[in-house]
Amino acid sequence: MATSAWSRHYSLTSFKKIDLSRGGRAVDGNEEVIAYVQPTAGRPLMIAELEAWAKENLTAYKRPTEIILTSELPIGPTGKILKSVLKADLAGSSKQ
Repeated sequence: MATSAWSRHYSLTSFKKIDLSRGGRAVDGNEEVIAYVQPTAGRPLMIAELEAWAKENLTAYKRPTEIILTSELPIGPTGKILKSVLKADLAGSSKQ
């Protein structure tokens, strides 16, 4: 499972995988996967490192087409990551 694979990466505090078809883009007939990641404080993290890690640890259709580093993921009152806020961020960034 991709979720448990991402949670084992030592440099991530948290992450959220979003599956969507943004602008009609699909990868090999599957929804596009976007990964928002929050690095662990004090551990430098490069997107190229995560891309290489994903290629080694995830099947092709579960690999993100885009990795977005963020200092903080939006958390709701129940402690869950707010996927709707991340999707709205993606929709806003695609209009620019």
